[in-house]
Amino acid sequence: MNNTCTKCKALCTNEEMSKDRGRANGISSWCKKCRAVSVREWVRNNPEKRKVLKDLERLKIDRSRVLNPGKEWIKQRGYVLKCRYGITLKDYDDLLKKQNFKCAICHKDSQEMTYLLHVDHCHSSNKVRGLLCAKCNQFLGCIKDSVEALHRGIEYISSSAKNATAK
Repeated sequence: MNNTCTKCKALCTNEEMSKDRGRANGISSWCKKCRAVSVREWVRNNPEKRKVLKDLERLKIDRSRVLNPGKEWIKQRGYVLKCRYGITLKDYDDLLKKQNFKCAICHKDSQEMTYLLHVDHCHSSNKVRGLLCAKCNQFLGCIKDSVEALHRGIEYISSSAKNATAK
């Protein structure tokens, strides 16, 4: 399939276009050449920010907190919560308090984590269900929210435990 780069107006194949996970089709509106030029220009104009980003990548620290400290980061977080899940920062905080600052599944304390709890939501209704640690959120994603798969997993673990104690 061919796409037109919105920057240079060239007709490009999907392989010639940059990737963008934020878009539905996963393809950026700019070609790889234009994106590379833009990145080189940004790096040249922002050497101190580039150094910070390299350090963050090395340390695996959330970039948005460091680059947008204080109110700006909070504003950004509020925007993301509102757009993705339809909740406010206050709704998030209320949910966190309701869950006693713990993951809704494993009950790991959020104070022990280096990240914020993830907002878990039903993908079909988009209704927020609770706040989860990264592992529990990934777990639900891996089983695709299937109650049947969860029951099969419980049966599997139960039978494994019985077999282990029988030996």
